[in-house]
Amino acid sequence: MSAKEDKLTAERLRELLTYDPETGLFIRRVNRPGKWGKAGTVAGHINAHGYRVIWIGANHMAHRLAWLYVHGAWPDGQLDHINQDKTDNRLENLRLVTHAENMQNRPHQRNNSTGLKGVLPRTKYGGWPALICANNKQIWLGTFDSPEAAHAAYCAAAARLHTHNPVANPVLSQDTPT
Repeated sequence: MSAKEDKLTAERLRELLTYDPETGLFIRRVNRPGKWGKAGTVAGHINAHGYRVIWIGANHMAHRLAWLYVHGAWPDGQLDHINQDKTDNRLENLRLVTHAENMQNRPHQRNNSTGLKGVLPRTKYGGWPALICANNKQIWLGTFDSPEAAHAAYCAAAARLHTHNPVANPVLSQDTPT
């Protein structure tokens, strides 16, 4: 828990905002000084990393505030957005995870030129390499004739090795706009 989280209690949060676990939105109960934050409006803004943040003495991640609001205590660890949508703060879309579990449920990195999670660019010798990370180790899955075959190998390995990766949904295993 950070120092700013030490200062904000569930009671104070509930005085300032209402939270709807069905929509994941926070609504202001009171006017905030100045032109920002009128009572009855959706609280917060989307930051440069794609998360909704809400100012209450400091910027707080809305998904962590949702946990505090409902459970009365700050989450003990990281929260994962199950559907990988960083702005979807519905309670049913949030789960308490370790850092390793959180890393399992993420889209492919932006610098991945293949567009498929677990697939590396074609080698100069031909073929599409695939790898996966599990238990803090990179595991070589082989080289495949097509990027789709390499991605299928990644998905099969993820189904075995990643307990928090929704590989059953192939759309989520790729980088989808959120």
